[in-house]
Amino acid sequence: MLHARSYPWVLCACVAIGSATMTTSGSVGAEPPTKQEARTLFQEALAHVAAGDYTTALGKLERVATFKRTPQVGFYIGYCHEKLGKLVMALGEYRIALADAQASAASDVIAEAQEAIGRVEPRIPRLIIHRGDGAATATVLVDRKPLGESAIGQPMPFDPGTRVVVAQAAGYLPFRQEVRLAEGEKATIEIKMIKRAPGAAAPIPPQNTPERTDSSSSSSVEIDSREGSNTLAWIATGVGVVGLGASGYFMVQRSKAISDLDDACGSGRAACPSSMKKTYDTGKRDTLFANVALGVGAAGIVTGALLFIFSGGSQPDNTLTQPDQPGLSFSPQPPPQGGWAGVRMDGRF
Repeated sequence: MLHARSYPWVLCACVAIGSATMTTSGSVGAEPPTKQEARTLFQEALAHVAAGDYTTALGKLERVATFKRTPQVGFYIGYCHEKLGKLVMALGEYRIALADAQASAASDVIAEAQEAIGRVEPRIPRLIIHRGDGAATATVLVDRKPLGESAIGQPMPFDPGTRVVVAQAAGYLPFRQEVRLAEGEKATIEIKMIKRAPGAAAPIPPQNTPERTDSSSSSSVEIDSREGSNTLAWIATGVGVVGLGASGYFMVQRSKAISDLDDACGSGRAACPSSMKKTYDTGKRDTLFANVALGVGAAGIVTGALLFIFSGGSQPDNTLTQPDQPGLSFSPQPPPQGGWAGVRMDGRF
């Protein structure tokens, strides 16, 4: 006999982990809250701010803003960004809150926003990029985002942290430089391109040291993008294993339900007592859960295998050879008499 309490946590874990690999953070197309819901969300957000949980508070405040963006809501959104280290975003939110407060004569918010702007603005680091030798026509990117021509030579605000400047031009080697910006710092980078010699091996672009207005120093950190791909591959594979395990669990529960029905109703099930209806319904539910979990598991396994394959294929020749990547194969299994078809999985780690 099946017990209804024996499986909910397994299904929830499977669905939650599977959804994490297929969706991004945030609610896409979510309905705006009602007036009462917005008030409740705002009070909850203030409680999270008081507790120092700025990420949760920010999410609730942004939901409130979809209903109505008041100067108070905008101010607290900026405050959460400030506490989370997103100084550029915080400054923008404070300025919007100030403008809204001035338009509605909210004197308390005006004073708070002006104080916040005066506090945050000096903390924002600035980066100036100049075009040097060979870089007159180069395409410039900062953190993988194209830089407009009007921004060249101008102090650009960034959040504290490491910024990556890349420049590319036909006939020249790519330029790449990292600079770590501290709060309140100003740094300058001059892009100097090196001509590519015909038929010659491409040397590594020089890592220039940016000019700074203070005594802090910078350091470059090379990040291998394959590490991120391998991490996602392991996550997807883990989701697949959980999904297949959950599917197997529900298949076992379904088999027990079938066995109970056969014992009570006979092999033909021509007449079943009404007391077995719950067992029948539970068996149908387990069948649905097993199929859903199987789909999630198969998708996770296939996704993980593809990520392993593609992340391993881009490795340069001058690095150590990696051992064989994990591989998985599937083969359909014919159903037994009166049973269900299955899938056989072979793995290698």
